[in-house]
Amino acid sequence: MLFRSVSQSRYGFNEHALKLRDKKSLTLITHAALLKAPVLMKKEKFDLIIDETLPVDNHIQLVLPINFNHITQYIDAIPSSNIQYFELKAKPGFSTHIKWLAENAHKDTLEAALSELWMALAAEHQVVYVRKTQWRAFTSSQQDRYKHRLDLHTILKPSCIEGWKSVRVMAANFTESFMYAIWQHLGVEWEQDKLIKPAITKHAPSNRLTVYFMSNERNTRYLQETKAGDYAVQTATNSNIQEIFGDEPFVWFHNNRYNDEYITSNKGVRVSNYAHGLNEYRHINNAVFLSALNNTKEHIEFLSDMYGFDKDEIYKARAYESAYQCIMRTSLRLPNETAKVNALVVDRGLAEYLTQLIPGTKIQVAGKQIALAEKTKTTKKITKSNTERSIEKRNRDKKLIELVKALGFQATEVPYYLDISVGSNNLTKTTTSKSNRKKADLEFTIFSDIQRAATEKISFANWDEVILQLALWHDSIVTGK
Repeated sequence: MLFRSVSQSRYGFNEHALKLRDKKSLTLITHAALLKAPVLMKKEKFDLIIDETLPVDNHIQLVLPINFNHITQYIDAIPSSNIQYFELKAKPGFSTHIKWLAENAHKDTLEAALSELWMALAAEHQVVYVRKTQWRAFTSSQQDRYKHRLDLHTILKPSCIEGWKSVRVMAANFTESFMYAIWQHLGVEWEQDKLIKPAITKHAPSNRLTVYFMSNERNTRYLQETKAGDYAVQTATNSNIQEIFGDEPFVWFHNNRYNDEYITSNKGVRVSNYAHGLNEYRHINNAVFLSALNNTKEHIEFLSDMYGFDKDEIYKARAYESAYQCIMRTSLRLPNETAKVNALVVDRGLAEYLTQLIPGTKIQVAGKQIALAEKTKTTKKITKSNTERSIEKRNRDKKLIELVKALGFQATEVPYYLDISVGSNNLTKTTTSKSNRKKADLEFTIFSDIQRAATEKISFANWDEVILQLALWHDSIVTGK
């Protein structure tokens, strides 16, 4: 039997596959190599074993106020299985060009920024969805060019693993994953394998794990960067690490936007959020999980519209499952180990979720809680109805007319533009266009046939100023100043 480990290069993989078309072998490849490279080996003769779940969904967000035509010229939107969404495909004759854009051999900066889109469209087993209303607005000539935004949602189809002699997936807590849930909606029937059996199907009751939480709020980026006070999460975390772990080593997990200096202790080892299957930290009994791994609002709506998932299901499958996998990098991986394990997490919800998966787990409130920023008191603006605004305007007009009459003039309905004729002592209505009526200022044209014949234009910001200027103007006429 041949044993090979192959790079994720499609060319390296295919060259290797050609050599193994008629041989028995064990080949190790990455998920990326499996999904990107067209397999040239005779798949029907090989068993495929997938270690850990495949990434089956993704959200691509693009803002293209200037370069929107660069993608619309290559893409068609066609009806999908869901009435609210279009499926995006390459226009006839452009499939090869999109694959060329996805490869980006010339290292073009613009195409690199769009690489996720091009690769998804070029992939044989990926489907790209977009909400119909958003696509129509994006492609409309009337759309504001500075609001050209697209939220694209990709789904990996089960057809990506068709054709093999058999397919097996090895992943802890697999039934809680998106791969299991989404592919089940797409018609895949899952069954327990009879040949490969997990060492642990369910955690036995144990009092080894204690989970400390720092907030009753759900762990989100908004909580960590806005709702909490300045450095509140970091301050609480480092304080609790010292109090709970002391000088013992620990693994810690956080979003990539935070650097390694986030944790001040030199006993910590930072590990990637995608830690599935790692065994090199089994000697460590402490873990800190801080990562806010949440879907965007747009992607949550898509998963709900397309597959009927509710928000809590999506959150558990994304955030809680990742946290479980990360905390299981510790000595909890060793079923016969008896050492106590401590985990520090942000939110109470995750702590409670872990008690469901690992019976006997204890929950404690961490000594240092996350301090929330003080809320700024804001006065709610009361929006008046059109009827109320009309009544107020009529009352203002009535008062102004009464003032004008009191000054010795005759007045009709007070308009947006007023033509005041001194010689005839008339105040009459002038017709204006709708666009002019939106202007904040009022324009008065003053004619004086007593001292001079001249025209002067004055703009007023509000009715109070109008009344004041009318009174001053009247006084100047009476006194002759």
